[in-house]
Amino acid sequence: MERRDEIVQLVEQGKKIEAIKLMREVGGVDLAEAKKLVDLIERLGGMPPDSGTPVERPELPPEALAQVRAALAAGNKIEAIKLYREHTGLGLKEAKDAVDAME
Repeated sequence: MERRDEIVQLVEQGKKIEAIKLMREVGGVDLAEAKKLVDLIERLGGMPPDSGTPVERPELPPEALAQVRAALAAGNKIEAIKLYREHTGLGLKEAKDAVDAME
């Protein structure tokens, strides 16, 4: 089992603290970022596959961009990330980074 799959499995088992510790180890992120990512994994139901290469952000169609911005304006960042993922096919981290850049 890959470490990334192990994180998802820990989240699904309700072992968030262990998942956060492993996220810090695997992702090389600080505690706050690891917690945010684990919370997103919990809400969005999984983690994207690791390609090992940087992902170019595809452009959103105008109607999708409007939906993402509306979700952000309403204070619903999770919904904005979900919409971004649906319309671009990007993984969780890439979509989160893109939505963060839109704020």
